[in-house]
Amino acid sequence: PQPAAGGQRYGAAFDESLPLVPVAELLANASAHVDQVVRTHGVIGRVCQHRGCWMELRASDGHEVARVPMAGHAFFIPADS
Repeated sequence: PQPAAGGQRYGAAFDESLPLVPVAELLANASAHVDQVVRTHGVIGRVCQHRGCWMELRASDGHEVARVPMAGHAFFIPADS
């Protein structure tokens, strides 16, 4: 997918064949997704201000939050994301 208007894409392209699972569903039924690779979407709530090594991804309702580590510091996201 293309980045949002005015946004920037970093890193490799997404694998569009992976299932798209909403953050709220991942959190509500985490055991169903153990050892699976999925795509998800949400709003970035917070980002590590030290190095950009984690983010909190909020569900569309804004209530559920998933903390997403950046693959063992393999990559980082901009702290102002």
